[in-house]
Amino acid sequence: MFVQPTLYLLLLLFAVVVYWSTPQRCWRFRATFLTVVSIVLVTLIVPALGVALLASSALAHGYKYVRSVTAARWPAALFVCVQIALMILPDLTDLSALHQLFALAGMSYFTLRNIGYVIDVYKCKCDVGLLDLLFLNSFFPTYSAGPVENIKTFNAESCNTSFSAEEFVFGLCRILIGILKFYWLADQIVDPFIAGHFPRTENNIAEADSGQIVAMALVLWLSLYLSFSGYADLAIGSSKLFSLKIRENFRYPFLAVNIQDFWQRWNISIMNFVSEFVYLNFVRTTGLRITGLFLVFLVIGMWHHVSWTYLFWAVAHGSAMALTVMARRTPRYQQFQTWIAARRYVAWPLTVVSWVLTLAFVSVVSAVANSPSLSAGVSFLQGVF
Repeated sequence: MFVQPTLYLLLLLFAVVVYWSTPQRCWRFRATFLTVVSIVLVTLIVPALGVALLASSALAHGYKYVRSVTAARWPAALFVCVQIALMILPDLTDLSALHQLFALAGMSYFTLRNIGYVIDVYKCKCDVGLLDLLFLNSFFPTYSAGPVENIKTFNAESCNTSFSAEEFVFGLCRILIGILKFYWLADQIVDPFIAGHFPRTENNIAEADSGQIVAMALVLWLSLYLSFSGYADLAIGSSKLFSLKIRENFRYPFLAVNIQDFWQRWNISIMNFVSEFVYLNFVRTTGLRITGLFLVFLVIGMWHHVSWTYLFWAVAHGSAMALTVMARRTPRYQQFQTWIAARRYVAWPLTVVSWVLTLAFVSVVSAVANSPSLSAGVSFLQGVF
């Protein structure tokens, strides 16, 4: 979260009171109010981010007028490339502490939404105004950590809602769950446990045994899940207080039994976004499905952080997904599935083994990707094997 919890909750309370004090027929005012409050909040914390948000959104919306003049593909590609440049700029620039604020405060989220907007406008799939785009990009509960919403389903007209006590109570409960995950389990229990029981320096990691390294990777991934999903709970719960619906971003990823299952449960919004706007377009143009899978994870990795460790992450996940997809298309796999179906006593142990291997793979790759340097990531990987 890019603001202090107390400030966030006070702002949320203020916004909810004003929002529901406004009649439903004034839904444009509601959307404008939430947009202005969100942009002001961002600008007060990091002025450069407020400027970047407005400039990126105005630029994306400007393509709408270019599209009315020409249906050529190159202007759309140019606008998308500019958004990509904005997205990776913090990773390519030495901004020290400001870099962290850029990375944590949602720049990659609003540039990604703008890319989707440009592509939708190019394909004539949406026709919305600048208020809709600013509302999508700046809405403060989803600003700094998503999920990635779509302009076709989340825009100013989403505020044309009536109060629902059931949704309001659900929102409060979801916020409480998020606080428990984010501020208690992750910050107060898991992170101190990691600091006290696992090696953190490159030399200590190199000296640790493989069992300790894998255990550390699992706990690090647990911390990441609690923090990330906790924020998603806060965002979903906060949105429910306004009777606004945003998509779920996690669906019990710790229950995944293979890599394909994992990506149907983890960071669902970003995977759906990249699948819709990158994978499908690439495959329809080239017919290269396996290459498209690698491209998906390259884009997601670059979206997270432009680094060698995230390049490794992209190659690892792309390879695992490609092998899974190719294996499932073979006749032997179908025969094996038939054999397993006739022997249920074998299915359960195999599922457990697959579950363990999936969690181990995901956590180790995540730990390498989030290492402070390439050499630290290599040491971590060497420690596993």
